[in-house]
Formats: sequence, structure tokens, C-alpha cells
Amino acid sequence: MSGSSRVAWPGLIEQYRDLLPVTDDARVITLGEGATPLIPAPVLSERTGCQVYLKVEGANPTGSFKDRGMTVAVTMAVAHGAQAVICASTGNTSASAAAYAARAGLACAVLVPRGKIALGKLAQALIHGARLLQVDGNFDDCLEMARKLAANYPVALVNSLNPDRLQGQKTAAFEIVEALGDAPDVHCLPVGNAGNISAYWMGYREYAKAGRATRTPRRPSCAASRCSPRRRSRPRSGSAIPLRGGSPRRRGTNPAASSTR
Repeated sequence: MSGSSRVAWPGLIEQYRDLLPVTDDARVITLGEGATPLIPAPVLSERTGCQVYLKVEGANPTGSFKDRGMTVAVTMAVAHGAQAVICASTGNTSASAAAYAARAGLACAVLVPRGKIALGKLAQALIHGARLLQVDGNFDDCLEMARKLAANYPVALVNSLNPDRLQGQKTAAFEIVEALGDAPDVHCLPVGNAGNISAYWMGYREYAKAGRATRTPRRPSCAASRCSPRRRSRPRSGSAIPLRGGSPRRRGTNPAASSTR
């Protein structure tokens, strides 16, 4: 090593502790998550007429934004005396939960629908020592079982139903504001159960309230046509716009941000 030491990124809890529900005496469980790149996207910028940036969340330790939430969720689980963590997952959550549980020295159980999990993520979970429990049913059945186990045993549920997950995930909005100097005009996000978009909104609002941003962005979201509960629940609202291939319409002010995994 050279004589001049370089200060390493401490992880998002230490970076934003004053904005997170983590006490000063808590043992922080981190893998160095956060500080992911926000990169210009010239092709998308040209196509849309906007200044587009991509937040590359795949640069987190296990390859997804889930690590942001998991560092806070597992840190809080340890602080509250949990002996293990549990989640229902078919992919990213299982890999993240297993890695952070291993870092904390906790057991980790992952409930998955039988035969329905991404093999790459399954490998990550098993490498980190998670116990895989296959359930005859769908994801909702797995999640309900995980909730019941967490309610009756010293086990912490680390799915996004855990509010500590969203607390960690909101920090991506902080980083975007810091990189751009303000919140973007528009932030586009893919949506599943809407936990992550809720976390970003929380982060943008907190930075605006603290005077660190002058605005909050518009937040259009997109979902797969066959997995769009928000659209099905609001069929007459006009809030869901089906998109097909071809040139996108130009709507735009600058800059715009989009999150990738």
C-alpha cells in the first residue's frame, strides 16, 4: 500500500446514518453496498430528447438493489436479537438475504415455490449457506408461510414488507441527487410490488424537505403486461399506458434518470 491512504466507501448505513433508523451502538452489517454508478445514456438521450442517466444497481455486492435494503434489515434484525432471517423469494432477495445473514453470522432460510427460482440466484443463496425450503404453491403461499414463521419465532422477515428494507433502498435517491446536484425531473422505474418505487419517493421527499433538493421527480413506472397488479386494480384510472416497440414519444425535460438492476 502507498503511504497516502485512500478512504474507502463505508457502506450506506455509515454514509447516511443520520437519515436511517439505526442507532449509534448498533453493529452494522455491510458488504459495501451503495455508491453505484450513475452513467449518461447517450443513445437513450438522443431517442427521447432528454438527458438520460442510468443508475446501475447491478453493481451492488450480490447484483441487485436489494442489498441496499438488506444491510438495514439485517442490521436491525441483529439489533433486535433475531437468531435467523427468513424470506420468500424466486431470485434477488434470496441471494441478498443469504449474503448479509452470512456476514452477520445468522442462519438464513429461503422459501421458494417448488421448481420456480432463478438458478443463478439459487446458487448465490446456497453458496452463502442459506437453507432452501421448497413449497408446493406460488410465491404468495411462500410469503404467507414466512410471515407466520417470523411472527411466532425469533426470526426476522426480510422481504420488502419489512419497513427497514425501504429505509435502505431510499438511499439510491440520495445518491442521484448528490450526483446531479438536484433531483431529476423524471425518474422511471420498473414495478413489481411497488416497494422500490416507494423507497425512492421516500428518499426524494426527505432530501427535498431537508433542503438538499429543490424538487421531487415525476415517477412513471412500468410493469410486465402479464404481471401488472397495479393496472388490474385500477382499470379505469388512465394511469397505465401500454407500450409497444417503436420510437418512444418525446416528453421531456432534463435530466431524466432510470434505474437498472
